[in-house]
Amino acid sequence: MSDANAGYTGYSMSKRAVDTYDKGEQPESYWTKRELLDAVEETNPSILAACRSLCASELRDFLLEYKG
Repeated sequence: MSDANAGYTGYSMSKRAVDTYDKGEQPESYWTKRELLDAVEETNPSILAACRSLCASELRDFLLEYKG
């Protein structure tokens, strides 16, 4: 007999999604402007001033990489 819930943790999130979040990845739309600016400040502070003038969707387009 197979486990009807084998690919999910509880009834809400797939095990693959949980693994992805554990690696620090998340869907593009979940990244807030504050999180993106904090990451820029930590990794490349020389572009922080320019990034502050961008809206969240522009920052996502500029900074995030699709990992599918």
